[in-house]
Amino acid sequence: MPPMDAQVGNYSIGGRLGEGTFGTVLKATHTIAGERVAVKVLEKKRMQQADDIERVGREIQILKQLKHPHVVRLWEIIYAADRIYLVMEYAAKGELFQYIVKQGRLREDEGRRFFNQIVAGVSYLHQNNVVHRDIKPENLLMSGTAADGDAPPPTLKLCDFGASRYLVEKDADNDAAGGGLTHYVGSRWYRAPELMANRTTYDELVDVWSCGTIVAEMATGEALFQGNDEAEV
Repeated sequence: MPPMDAQVGNYSIGGRLGEGTFGTVLKATHTIAGERVAVKVLEKKRMQQADDIERVGREIQILKQLKHPHVVRLWEIIYAADRIYLVMEYAAKGELFQYIVKQGRLREDEGRRFFNQIVAGVSYLHQNNVVHRDIKPENLLMSGTAADGDAPPPTLKLCDFGASRYLVEKDADNDAAGGGLTHYVGSRWYRAPELMANRTTYDELVDVWSCGTIVAEMATGEALFQGNDEAEV
């Protein structure tokens, strides 16, 4: 991992934002424009299997395709010998999860506005043949200025497409007929029943279920389903 003051392309790397399967997400600033961005650093040495390489390649392909106000944008890709840098839109207010933890139960008008934004983003994904498969408050970022006061309300943006798939694409994650997904992924608290029941195939409706669990969490301040394993959930 580059040191925190490292330079990557035209970007000056800053603090750490989070950790992923294949690398780290860092804050950065464009040295000329002064624009703040998030840089997802994918370390090639952590991609040990062919499936890992395929997953990363699909994530990049999906991110390059998507352009929507409620989906995080990919601005630039920088390739290095041992790493891939995904330069992405920066969300200054962090995750919806952190916001719910801090605020507790959200006001009805605020929850309604957030839900409309989530549905708009998810609908756009499905119109473009993409199933997210891991929609949860941690994967909904809040853009806007970090300061409170008179700043406009934050806008939610879907992020982390590492588990995403094309619905009708025939590959190792689809059934033999190329219609319906078969690989069971996602966070168990937000996972749809058809994933819990290990049915043969499923479709984009698993994302709709996840949206419903988030509505309940915003309304109550607590996860709708809780437990330490799938049996308890």
